[in-house]
Amino acid sequence: AGEYLINQGTMATLKLRGVTFNLPEAPNFSDVFSPAYSIDEASFKAGPPTEILTDGPENERTFWGYPRGSIRGTGTRSFVLILGLSSLTASFVRALEAKIQPMAAKIMETSGALKEQ
Repeated sequence: AGEYLINQGTMATLKLRGVTFNLPEAPNFSDVFSPAYSIDEASFKAGPPTEILTDGPENERTFWGYPRGSIRGTGTRSFVLILGLSSLTASFVRALEAKIQPMAAKIMETSGALKEQ
């Protein structure tokens, strides 16, 4: 079922609003911004590439969708998810989704862009 994702500020606000569902006993993350991550190029070692699946030497397999029956055709789950993690990102997420949506529609493997705020 998953765990409720909540920080101290959200917990305090929900308690003030008198929500009727059970909140966790304590926050499970905090709003701490980490310093920018930098890669040490001298010690960086990339992992091996993902293996290409084949049914034979001339037939590389890629995912273009899955069959849903003769009436519904082929289905995909190829979306770009734009996830805003705070209220500060909401307007940026909306603007980015509007910018990406036309580009995503042109890419055959992508069904579109979704935003969550």
